[in-house]
Amino acid sequence: MLNQIKAHLLDSINDIVSNANQFVLHPEKDFSRQSRLTMKTMIQAILTMGGNTLAKELLDLDLPVSQSAFVQRRYQ
Repeated sequence: MLNQIKAHLLDSINDIVSNANQFVLHPEKDFSRQSRLTMKTMIQAILTMGGNTLAKELLDLDLPVSQSAFVQRRYQ
């Protein structure tokens, strides 16, 4: 049951990423550059975050980016 829910969630995330232009404010700019923080990575990171500080969450998720970079990318 849990594996089915996880698979459905991952499928939904992939659907969102494949239709990214419908979910961003500026389709011509947002998530257009190559970055470690892809749209898929951002969605998964936000969904898995707990109640810790952003710095701790980024370390726990093994994302080698600055807090500032994460916040700026989140607003896209």
